Amino acid sequence: MDLIELKSEFVSSSEAAVGDVSLRRQQRSSVRVPFHATSSASIPRWLVHGRRRKELALNQSQPNRFPFHTQCPRDDGCGVFVLQMLTGMSYDDVAAMIDWGDKSAHYTTWNDLCGVLAEIGLSVETPIKTSRWSDIQGVAIVHVQGDHFMLYDAENGLFYDPAEMEGPRVASARVPTSYLTVYGPNHR
Repeated sequence: MDLIELKSEFVSSSEAAVGDVSLRRQQRSSVRVPFHATSSASIPRWLVHGRRRKELALNQSQPNRFPFHTQCPRDDGCGVFVLQMLTGMSYDDVAAMIDWGDKSAHYTTWNDLCGVLAEIGLSVETPIKTSRWSDIQGVAIVHVQGDHFMLYDAENGLFYDPAEMEGPRVASARVPTSYLTVYGPNHR
């Protein structure tokens, strides 16, 4: 029998607004509970069913569980590349889900990314403000200083930074500003 870690998130009273997205700080507590492999067989292993404000994360190493895609030599498109790594969709398919208007450069916002996640059926909550990697748990899209998005697999300590030529890496010099933990489709 495998073990999973049940992580409960409680919203504290500190909230801030950044741009058009409100950010919340959260505190977490953890409890280990038995996990039966058959309970999540119909969805990807990294997306395990949970309840609202709870995440069930497999307690086993899954190195490089996402394909790495670089945005180099481009300086735009980081959000689209992050969603490409996360979902396995093509860059063009993800980009087609965002309303770029007449823009030829593909710069994304939290609203763009959350819209795509919701459209493909993943639960979306409010991005959470942070300045420490240690605050982030599970699989998360992270906004870092320099107005850049990357994917972080906290369970395996892997940083998928599309601005790098190769990845994932086991360390990042970037400083997070906010993150969004990605939950499965039945998260309530």
